[in-house]
Amino acid sequence: MVAFYPVGYMPDDYAGLQAPVLIHIADGDEINPPTLAEELNEKISAATRRKPEIDHYPAGHAFLNEEDLLGTFNAEQARIAWDRTVAFLRAHLE
Repeated sequence: MVAFYPVGYMPDDYAGLQAPVLIHIADGDEINPPTLAEELNEKISAATRRKPEIDHYPAGHAFLNEEDLLGTFNAEQARIAWDRTVAFLRAHLE
């Protein structure tokens, strides 16, 4: 499972989660602050005894979105996040 800016419905119980987890979070995101990734990390770790991988980026909200109306798209950080996502999925889906 790969989460970009963990938002929306986040269950309280992750006991049934079996997939490895990668979380991408922008440290300068004021809409979905980095604390959301830490909350998700704590819930998943408590339920599965496995820690998600969390990657932090020196960027703002929607840094992966080329059409971002906030103007916070960051091509370099988006490329890094995408490369990490592909590597993570290859490592866990092969």
